[in-house]
This record gives sequence, structure tokens and C-alpha cells, in this order.
Amino acid sequence: MLKFATPLRYEKTLIYNLTNYYNVVTSQFGVPAQNPEEYYGVNVALPFLSHIISELEAQFSEMSVLSARMMNLIQSVLCTTEELPSLDDVVAIYNEDLPSPDLMRQELFRWKNKFAGTDKSQLPSTAPKAIKVCDMDMFPNIFTLLKLFITIPVTSCECERSVSALRRLHTYNRCSMKQERLSAPPLLHIHYETNVCLDIVVDIFAKKHPRRIRLETLLKD
Repeated sequence: MLKFATPLRYEKTLIYNLTNYYNVVTSQFGVPAQNPEEYYGVNVALPFLSHIISELEAQFSEMSVLSARMMNLIQSVLCTTEELPSLDDVVAIYNEDLPSPDLMRQELFRWKNKFAGTDKSQLPSTAPKAIKVCDMDMFPNIFTLLKLFITIPVTSCECERSVSALRRLHTYNRCSMKQERLSAPPLLHIHYETNVCLDIVVDIFAKKHPRRIRLETLLKD
């Protein structure tokens, strides 16, 4: 009997506590309701579902869908279709960035014919690989769209990563750095695995900022 009575007692206690909490909360804030079930449905469940829907709409917005259409510029996708894909909406959005948007259709036709006889396993399958084989002089519009497609962030992870790195470098006790050179230290901090040759950095700095007095190295004769 004790085994069956314990869950029942716990359930009654839980219902009693929820009812008391509902009476207190309803009197202080929230949308009034007839019972606890209706109250939590209106004040908790519906706002939660509304938040999920708004996040999904923001993630899969019309701008995201149009940006995803630029995947048709990748050879592994473009050469698998018989007809040329329509990129009129994309051209309309990035019209000011394209060198000659009126010739986009002809340029896309030549871009597809260039890789028509290539084996499917040899076709570039990503945007970084596609832009490496794209001649900027022969295909200026496609090169620009591929460059835009590569730089469009998929999520906000890169932005959050930059903000976190900047918070570690640009603190309250060290905030005298100006905006001109504020982006370089976070990039070095984020991409710490990149090997940087200090001799090349010194040579570039010396060429950009020449001195009248040439400083000789004390370690050399």
C-alpha cells in the first residue's frame, strides 16, 4: 500500500503547490485564467512556441533562401541540371555589387560550358574550391557572387566569437586602443594556429613606415 500511496501523495502535493503558486502569480502578473492549466498554457507555452517560430523564421528568412540559391554557382550543383538556374532575385539584391549584372545569364551559360566535359568527381563541390578556379576577368559577376557567398555567415557563431575575443583584449583597464588597429589583435588571437613569420611582418612594416636613419643590427658586423 505504501508503494502505491507515495506517488499519489506526491501527485496531490504537486497539484496543491501548483494551485497555490498559480493563485499567487495570477494576482501579481500574467494573463488571468480560469485554472492553472489555462494559465501556464497562455503565459508559458504560447510565448515559448512563439519564440521558436520567430527564431525559425529568422533562420530561414527570404534573404537566407536567396543566399542559398547561390549554391547553383558551384560546379558540382550547376553541372547536374540541364537548364540554367534562375538567379534573377540574387542579381536584383546584389545589383550594385556586380560589375555587369545585365550579362549574368550569358556569363552563367559560359561558366557551365567550361566544366561540361569534366568528370563529376573532379568538379569543385564547395564555394572556396569554386572561386579558386574562377577567372575574375572572364567571369566577374560569378566571382563577385562567390565571394559574397563565402563571406555570408551561416550563424552568429563567428560574431559571438569575435565579441568574446574582443572582450578579453579590450578590457576596462586597457581601452586606449583606437578603432584603426583594434581588429588586428583579435584576428591574431582567434587564428592563433596560423603561423606568422615575424621577419616578413617586420619587412612589411619597414616598407610602409620608412625611416631616415637606418638602424643596423648589433648582432651583425
